[in-house]
Amino acid sequence: MYTEYWRLKEKPFENTLDMRFAFMTPQHKEGLARLVYTAEERKPGAILTGDYGTGKSFLREAFLGQLSRVGDFVVATVDNPLGGIEAILTDIYDQIIDKPTAFTSFGAALRELRTALLARNARGFHSLVIIEEAQLLKDVAMLEQLRLMMNLQDDHGRPLVSLVFFGQLDVLRILGACRALSQRIPNRWTLDPLTVEQVRDYV
Repeated sequence: MYTEYWRLKEKPFENTLDMRFAFMTPQHKEGLARLVYTAEERKPGAILTGDYGTGKSFLREAFLGQLSRVGDFVVATVDNPLGGIEAILTDIYDQIIDKPTAFTSFGAALRELRTALLARNARGFHSLVIIEEAQLLKDVAMLEQLRLMMNLQDDHGRPLVSLVFFGQLDVLRILGACRALSQRIPNRWTLDPLTVEQVRDYV
């Protein structure tokens, strides 16, 4: 009804991820630039935080859309970080290799993952792991294990994988529980709610 009244072509403000309606403020552009820099320079990782509705998902899609412009990448996404570390590494391995497997120990998973990452690296690909809902990573032991994954390097000492964490505002506090991991990720950015002027421009 209101689409006809306002002479709109389709319903506005739908709760879907439609990149046609992405609204990039200066802070979103800065966040995107930091993510792209992490991938292009093959840094160990990055953290993007923000409250609900600030644009993290839009920025993630914009980031993935720009990857082909800065290099060759293979991307694995961890949608549910609540599983054990073996389950997470298995999920990452399956996405990178596209070959279902199952690991029974962290050590075995890490060794096989390094072999898989080296194979992709030899073909000119850098591996990216995107961890969604990173605020759920509250187990310090798991954080330490993720740090060990960030330590995986090629024969020249360069990182084989970059971890990109997306999550709510308390991600920095949670990851800070593992100082060794937090110190490996200096590249971090927080999205704030839109200002009144930005809301006006968006509408």
